Amino acid sequence: MLASAIRELASSKHSTLIAAALFEKTVQIWDLTSREKISEFPTLYCSGAHNLLLSPDGETLVAGVSGRGGKVAAYEVPGGKKLWERKVVYGSSLRFHPSGLSILCSVNWRSVVRLDVRTGETLEIAKGIECLYLSALSGDELRVPTEGRSDLLILMSAEQTFRINPLGSSVLDAAFSASSVCVAEARGPVRCFSSVDGSLQWIFETGLESHVQRLHYNSKMNAFFGSLFNFEKGGGRTILRMDASSGACERVCEVDAWEVVFLETTDQFVTSAGEIRDVSDGAVVGRLEFPLREYPDEE
Repeated sequence: MLASAIRELASSKHSTLIAAALFEKTVQIWDLTSREKISEFPTLYCSGAHNLLLSPDGETLVAGVSGRGGKVAAYEVPGGKKLWERKVVYGSSLRFHPSGLSILCSVNWRSVVRLDVRTGETLEIAKGIECLYLSALSGDELRVPTEGRSDLLILMSAEQTFRINPLGSSVLDAAFSASSVCVAEARGPVRCFSSVDGSLQWIFETGLESHVQRLHYNSKMNAFFGSLFNFEKGGGRTILRMDASSGACERVCEVDAWEVVFLETTDQFVTSAGEIRDVSDGAVVGRLEFPLREYPDEE
């Protein structure tokens, strides 16, 4: 079976660039304005642990490989010059700090280390948490404690802390509006909580065989978008739009792809199959000519 060779995608918050990683090592940089590939270079990227990032300004790519011999490295965009590389044992779930000046990396699911994006030096270590989500709109935080804890800790401000019991096996993603946080859990629902008093605003039940893997907040529509995956059937994804205030959910479209990434600058999303789609209705508005590879035929 011939299909896309792209395994992971990452977008830039303030530009129209996206990074597209092949199964191992190679990363391509594409510009959605011209719909052309502007560069391709080797990295230490390895798929499987959310190991690909583009900085908010689109000028730095961060890639990682997990495991006992795990590493994280940063590269110049578009040229691909390596800026730094450092060892991070079982590093995963890379994400940029809202400032764009540092990177958050989960280490062995027991702590989160914050690295300087220019040098790779450790700036801070938050122990006892698996993953840390930060809001660029309000400064709110969502902290996921290490395995064995019975609650999710949401730190809304320096004065208030709210604990929320999980309904799934783990947190898959989180996204923030100016006054709420939306949380997707593995084998669990999507829930939205107020950042003012920690109360549950709404819940979307995904069903016993599905969960939402990626979340995105669109301020123009005041809506959360998600990529719904049926882990029993496999295959493509369903793009959902959930009203941030009411939780009213609409299925935007079905996509025949295993990965999607949302772009704030264009109100679009890109699939691993190379489709550029409008978030409002899912209409295909363009295509990126991603490379293909041969996969074993399904029986």
